[in-house]
Amino acid sequence: LNLDEDYFIQTSAKSVKKRKSELEKFKKEEQIRKQEENLLNQKGEELNSEEAYERIILSNPNSSYIWVSYVAFNMEKSGIDKARHTIERALKIINFRNENEKLNLWTAYLNLEYNFGKEQTLMRVFERALQANSPKQVYYKMIELYKRKKNYDMVEDLCKVMVKKFKNSARVWLNYIQCLLEKKKLLNADIAEQLKQLMKRALQSLPKRKHIKLLSQYAIMEFKFGNSEKGRTTFEAILSSYPKRTDIWSIYLDLEIKFGNIETTRNLFERCITLKLKPVSYTHLRAHETPEHLVCRLLLEKKKIVFSVGVVIKELIISICFFIGFLLFD
Repeated sequence: LNLDEDYFIQTSAKSVKKRKSELEKFKKEEQIRKQEENLLNQKGEELNSEEAYERIILSNPNSSYIWVSYVAFNMEKSGIDKARHTIERALKIINFRNENEKLNLWTAYLNLEYNFGKEQTLMRVFERALQANSPKQVYYKMIELYKRKKNYDMVEDLCKVMVKKFKNSARVWLNYIQCLLEKKKLLNADIAEQLKQLMKRALQSLPKRKHIKLLSQYAIMEFKFGNSEKGRTTFEAILSSYPKRTDIWSIYLDLEIKFGNIETTRNLFERCITLKLKPVSYTHLRAHETPEHLVCRLLLEKKKIVFSVGVVIKELIISICFFIGFLLFD
């Protein structure tokens, strides 16, 4: 699902830890990918034959990047049968522990069949990929493939299957919602009633702890797809029930800065800084802080400082009054 990282809402320390772990893993994979790309670039002039590819594969047998390059070479030189043979060979050679590398190969296989094969062969590869990998990830890859080809009927069919199979996943429901909004933007389709029913089903299926995530991400998508009023209505509904969720306030303010007008944004800031809030942790905000988030955080901290100074002054005045009373009494 292509959601902006800046808007990802963490709901617990466990989810923050998980997110950091995923980020570290992603950075490590990107580093390996760059090394593989540099290796191919260095040997670019030499990689003009099967023998050259075979030599580089001997030293990097678990690299899906090199295998996919080899598949593309065989597709161009010898056709789809040779390309299929290369992918099948790669799937057998790559170590089973390298799940991401295998998933990359299966994704390349799906792309190969979609672009050069037949519908029947594509479906066969899809079924095999579901058995060999995490089914949810394979569905996402297939949806991305159909999206690139603007085939939104197939995208919607796959989304319908996913919400039945993974009904407790907020990300799956959000993916379906995003697909409908993209379809509306691209084809000018009327999806109002369908979207309403889908949100209703999602809220019934998901556990309560995931409702805020679903609603806030839905509001973000409405802003980004041009329906700011619907996004505001959804954020206001969340904040009416959870007025002290500073993460929601921060996201709402950020979206108003990007998509709203100055007057609306100013009024929202005024509402935010007059809230009676307890001190909260800004770990997540600082981890994904943009200049707009920084303004939000400083305003909220200023409000806390003012409140704290007010309490100190009040206590000091009370103490002075007691002292004066004590002197008068003496």
